[in-house]
Amino acid sequence: MGESQFLMRPRPLEGESLSSWRQRSGWANGYNFFPTIDERTRRVDPDIGANSEDLIWLSDAHQLTLEEVKALSLAGYIGRLVKNVDGVKHPRFWLRARLRSRVNSYGPMFCPHCLGEDEDPYFRLAWRFAFVTECGKHQVELLDQCPSCMSPGWPTAVGETQDISKKFISHRYCWKCGFDLSKSTTSESRNGVGAVLSNGIDTGELKLGALAYPILDVLQAIRGVCHIFIRDRERKAIISANSKWSEIARGLNLRKVNPIAIDYASVHERNLLVPVAYDIVKDWPDSYREFANQNNLSAMNLGVNGALQPEWMNALIANEFRKVQKTTETCVVIAFCNEWLARTGNWPTRKDVRDKFGPKAPDKGIATVFKARLVATEAESNLFYERLHQQLSIAMSNKKDGQTRLLDYATLLLANLRQKSLSEIANETVCIKPELQHALSMVDVAPKCEKASLEVIDLLESRTRPQDREQINRPISHRQLQRRTTMLMKGMDVLLAREPMVFSN
Repeated sequence: MGESQFLMRPRPLEGESLSSWRQRSGWANGYNFFPTIDERTRRVDPDIGANSEDLIWLSDAHQLTLEEVKALSLAGYIGRLVKNVDGVKHPRFWLRARLRSRVNSYGPMFCPHCLGEDEDPYFRLAWRFAFVTECGKHQVELLDQCPSCMSPGWPTAVGETQDISKKFISHRYCWKCGFDLSKSTTSESRNGVGAVLSNGIDTGELKLGALAYPILDVLQAIRGVCHIFIRDRERKAIISANSKWSEIARGLNLRKVNPIAIDYASVHERNLLVPVAYDIVKDWPDSYREFANQNNLSAMNLGVNGALQPEWMNALIANEFRKVQKTTETCVVIAFCNEWLARTGNWPTRKDVRDKFGPKAPDKGIATVFKARLVATEAESNLFYERLHQQLSIAMSNKKDGQTRLLDYATLLLANLRQKSLSEIANETVCIKPELQHALSMVDVAPKCEKASLEVIDLLESRTRPQDREQINRPISHRQLQRRTTMLMKGMDVLLAREPMVFSN
C-alpha cells in the first residue's frame, strides 16, 4: 500500500497514541481498521513502535517526520520511560491490550469525559502507562473496561477481527458492543501522582528527598514498593502490623486474579498502590525507612524485586535491614511445639510454625530454632546405616529411578562424612565418587558408615557409564535430600536434628 492510498491525512492530536491516530486515519480513508504496509488489517501492538519499517512507511505516507511518528509510540520515550523497545519483551509500566482475556480483561485506559468533549475523540498514549490512573483535567479515575460488556474499551490491533460493532466508527464507542464510552460512570480521584511522574518523564529526573534521581530509577523504585504489596506474604505482614499502610493492604482485591506485577493489576488497584508507593519513596530514604520499620519488613521482604530495583535502593536494603525477620521468642515457639507434639504425636513442620506465628515465625531449620539434639546415639546410628543399606539395595534393583536414588543417598553419606548440613551440601557441585573416596581417607568413620560408603562407590562403578564414573556432577535438590533424610530417620526422636551429620560420631 503506497502513499497515494491515503487521500486524507489527519494530523495526530496532542498526546495521541499511534494506534488511535492510525485508526482515525483508516476511518478517514474508508477502512474499518487502520491499514498497514503489507495491507493487513491487524498487527501486534503498534503503540510500542518497535517496527522501524512500519514507522518509516507511516512517515512517508502521511508526510510526517520519523521523529513525529515515533513520538506517538513508546519508542519516543526510550531513555525516559524504557531503556529500549524490541516488540517481544513486555515493557515495564506498559498496559497490555488484553483483548483475548475475558476473565481479567484490563486494557488501555480512557477518560469518558475527554472522549465526550473531544471534537474528534482519540486515545492518549499516556493512558497506556500503568502509573497514570486518573485524568488530571477532570480529576476522575480512568476506566480500563467498557462498563457494558467488560471488554477493554478499544482494540489496539492485536488480533481481533470478528464481532466488531457497527458503531465502531469513532473512538467514543466500544469496539465490541458499541456502547457510548463517554456516558460511563466515573469516580473522583485527585492524588496527582500520575502528573508528577509524567513531569519527571518530560525532564528525565525526579527529586526524592534531598537528591534528584533518573526517572527510570524512580519508576523502578515505585514498582518495587508496589510489588511488596502485591505479594501475599508481604501484604499479610503489612496487614498484621496495624500501621497506617495496613488499611491500603486490606483494601486490595487481589484474590480473583492475583497480578504478578503492577501493570497487570486493574486501574482501581493501581490507583490505590501507585500513590502509596510514591509516598513511601518521595522523602527518600526517611520515608522508606519508616515504612519498612513500622511494618517489621526485613531485607528478604524488601528485596523481592531486587533484580529490577535501582542500585541505591538495594544498597540501603542490604546495609540497614535484617536478612530475616525478627522471630518470636524461642521459649514461646518451644512451648507451642511441645503442645503440638503432645496433641498430634508429631513434631510440627516449618509451615505449621509459620501458620501459628505469622510473619514473625522463625524461618530457620528446626535444629537451630528448637535447639534440636545434634549427636545421635549408637542405636540411632546403627538404625540409620541399616536403613541406608536397604535403600542402596533398592536403588540397585530399580531400573526406573535407581540412579537418582543412588546419587541422593551417596550425597547424604557425603554430608555425613564431611559434617555438612543439607543446605550446605545442596549448594555445592558434587563429584560424588571422588568426593566420597577423599572423605573416607580424611576422617575416622564408624565401621557401618565405612561399609555403606564403600558400597556406594562400588554401586557407582557398576551403575554408571565408564566415562562418568570419576566425575558424576549433578544439581542437588535440597528438598529431595530432606525427604530422603526424613524417611531414613522415621520414628527417631523428634528432637534429633534431621541431618545426616548427626550420625557422624
